Amino acid sequence: MKRLYILIIGLLFFHTSTHAEDYQGYIITHSGIRLTGKISTIFHSDFGSELTFINDFGTSYQIHPALIRGFAFRNEDENNILYESRFTKGSWIFLEVIYRGKDMSLYKAPEERVSIAHGFNTIELEEYWVDVPGGNMTPLTRFRYKRRFRRLVKKSEPELARKIGKPGYRFKDLVKIIEEFNRLQQKQLYNL
Repeated sequence: MKRLYILIIGLLFFHTSTHAEDYQGYIITHSGIRLTGKISTIFHSDFGSELTFINDFGTSYQIHPALIRGFAFRNEDENNILYESRFTKGSWIFLEVIYRGKDMSLYKAPEERVSIAHGFNTIELEEYWVDVPGGNMTPLTRFRYKRRFRRLVKKSEPELARKIGKPGYRFKDLVKIIEEFNRLQQKQLYNL
């Protein structure tokens, strides 16, 4: 049965890699070295993530998130996209860096994943992760963000916690809320 799962995942990975567009970019090793090449396919499943990286000599590698610190590339809109390797929910996954702050950062999980629980189908899920230094990463989805996010900021910023869920402080405003949290935390440092 395990071989069947591996075979199906391999076929799905092959299918997604044949339809992928390559982007010029680089991977970042754990020692901080940048290796340039092309980012070909980013594959996400219930088990974690995997990256297909083609170096400048044309050699293709399948890279697990635990092996590198992250990777970056420039997309078709000429925007720089940065992913970091993170350990979440018991597995390694690549998360896109949306906002990095001193006191709180925001990451976005892949929108499309191959899910065995859903019969080897590709599911779409809008999920973000909030990282507070010294704490665990907290997942936020559209339906559960208010309670989790309020609990996350309530201790240090109770006023901000009360605003979460109100106009201007909704799920679509996560970056704005985190920017405000970081600004308030820095302001507290100077007021001491």
